[in-house]
Amino acid sequence: MRDALPFYDGAAMTKACLERHFIKASAGLLLESDASYPTFYGSRYAYDPRSDSVVPFPAEKAEDLNIWLPAFSKAINEFADLHPGIRVIYCEPTHMAFSATNPLIDFTSGLMDRTFVEEHVNSLLAPNVFQVDLQARDAAEYDSWFYRSEHHWKTEGAFEAYKRILDVATGGAEKPLEVENIKFRIPFYGSYTRMGLCEPEEPDSIDDVLYPESNFKIVIGGLPVLMENIRHRELYDSGRMSPERYTLRYEEYFHWNLGRIDFLNNNNRNGKTLLIVADSYSNCIERLLAEHYEKVVCVDPRVERDTIELLLLREQKIDDVLFMMCPIVAAQPRVVSFISN
Repeated sequence: MRDALPFYDGAAMTKACLERHFIKASAGLLLESDASYPTFYGSRYAYDPRSDSVVPFPAEKAEDLNIWLPAFSKAINEFADLHPGIRVIYCEPTHMAFSATNPLIDFTSGLMDRTFVEEHVNSLLAPNVFQVDLQARDAAEYDSWFYRSEHHWKTEGAFEAYKRILDVATGGAEKPLEVENIKFRIPFYGSYTRMGLCEPEEPDSIDDVLYPESNFKIVIGGLPVLMENIRHRELYDSGRMSPERYTLRYEEYFHWNLGRIDFLNNNNRNGKTLLIVADSYSNCIERLLAEHYEKVVCVDPRVERDTIELLLLREQKIDDVLFMMCPIVAAQPRVVSFISN
């Protein structure tokens, strides 16, 4: 797989760098000094000097999004109606391609924006679906929540999402964990660098939070695993992480997308169960939410073979269901089919 990806080709990185210099020079008389510009000719990514970051162009309005995003909302509404005893929560993590904070938004037209997403998802969700707002309000908040060259969030953004979800899920009854932030200094060049063939001047670094973790029984694929399989802190503490410059650090430190993960909290026998239906944005949050439930089941609908109804039949009791994913994932037919009855 690695050899098939262009960002591992040093010649491609060099060529993109040269093109970027030409683009910057040719546009220098027309653009302000801190204006964003494409990372190479024909690129769908740009370099933003203001934040020293690589950002995607706003997402294009594909015709299938007009069909599948409303279908996604309808599926969640029908699920909530079918299970009135379950608290149903929906949240959409900020993604720069759909964010009002995107520095390219004023230079593009006919593309997806917040209005499009809200019209096709948020406004269609029924009142019995609790919505959690996870959209960065401005560029400063986005910069504090997200990496310079990666679509996933840093610990600050992920922890803020965890607190907001917890508040809605428990009606404010549960207090968030008290944590200590830690950072690993190995350079991290994320997905935007790899696809945009552009490194920010200052690399990112993986960060996490420390807190007294409960005694969990964790099951993946029917087999018990350690917490180290969920967050690879020992790997990073020992310096045994991959030396490759463009390693997928977010996936390496947390975990790859898995069909199902079960957390059984031996220190919390409150009898409550949470089902998380999410994409990779949940990978760094699952264990935090698991501290507040006796059981948490996490499924990625892109990978999990069963439907949500089959999962519910096999579980004795589900109290809360959290749907958390970005619009591109939500609009996948497989995801909609997973939720639909």
